[in-house]
Amino acid sequence: MPNKALKNKMDSLVNPALLRLGEATLATTAELDIDSSNPVEQLVALTIDGIISEVLELFPWDCVSKIDTSLTAISDYSPKDSIYNYAYKLPDDFIRIIGEPAYGGQPLHYSQEIIAGRNAWRIGAYSDQPVDHGTANPPGQSFMGQRVLETIVNSPYVEYVYRKIFTDESTEDDDYYHKMDISLRNSIQDRCRERWAFPITRNMGDEAQAYQSWKLGLKDASSALSQKGATPRLVYNGLASSITRGI
Repeated sequence: MPNKALKNKMDSLVNPALLRLGEATLATTAELDIDSSNPVEQLVALTIDGIISEVLELFPWDCVSKIDTSLTAISDYSPKDSIYNYAYKLPDDFIRIIGEPAYGGQPLHYSQEIIAGRNAWRIGAYSDQPVDHGTANPPGQSFMGQRVLETIVNSPYVEYVYRKIFTDESTEDDDYYHKMDISLRNSIQDRCRERWAFPITRNMGDEAQAYQSWKLGLKDASSALSQKGATPRLVYNGLASSITRGI
């Protein structure tokens, strides 16, 4: 089954990483296929969606964000903590929340008076409704299941980093990759280069160099986002440390 990863200018992310590894670029009109006879094309097809989702998870990239004011309530959801009275399905293209959920036009900050010092919200998973988020599970966490926002208030709304869903033919977002700022684009390209270095060149030195470039790039991205007033999530080994806030 073809992977539609090279649509809508994703090649502008893939090809610079391949060039830096001394590899020929892929055709801009091609659609990647995991069954391709071209080993490089097969490698890209198997990994690119997960790489992009992984990088999007690391920081609050507001250049690819949406606001949802009408989340769908879940009536049969049982939160792990009884302080959360409400649960809402997060959109299928959800990656991570930017800032805090809002209620009545104000951020939903935690209140010690109301919930004894715990956060007023958390993100859980609704395992009865699995969703493929296009990424491998980082250590210590799982992306299996419908992502759920648990809150202490009714009808919150969220601003969130989103991932273009290629399997949805009705998705009208042809400019998704043009929305990416330079920090996000560079971070994705650095991660691609780091992940593809050894499979393509068979040189551990190339892999080590690419890894160092990836780590330095993350620092630059963190600095750029901090200057914009965003607070990045804690990361380790290039991966997000948690999908749950403050519990």
